[in-house]
Amino acid sequence: MIPIGERIRKHREQRNYSQEYVAEYLGISQNAYSKIEINQTKSFTLERLIKLAELFEVDLGELLGIEKSVNIYSNSDNAQHQHINTQSSYTSPEMVALLEKELAKLHEEKAKLLEIINNLTSK
Repeated sequence: MIPIGERIRKHREQRNYSQEYVAEYLGISQNAYSKIEINQTKSFTLERLIKLAELFEVDLGELLGIEKSVNIYSNSDNAQHQHINTQSSYTSPEMVALLEKELAKLHEEKAKLLEIINNLTSK
């Protein structure tokens, strides 16, 4: 499996975007973006991944390297009718790790909000 940073770099280069341009689009420094491409960052978020997919005009699954298979079934009585079934495998370790990280952040934010609410209501 190709590392996510390498896939991101490939898409950036295909569009002739500089690292500076993509970093500015994401609202981060060029150095921080460079670390994304070489898979040496802990600040890679699902939000940034979504923004990259939008910038590169690709499906999020494609950026994550999630394989899709297309199965075509033909009706034996009428060969003109075909059903296309696209299935995605959402078991990509990279996607799972990103989603777990985002979920942990949401739990932290929820705890902070509950604490603020409790402080406000106890006064």
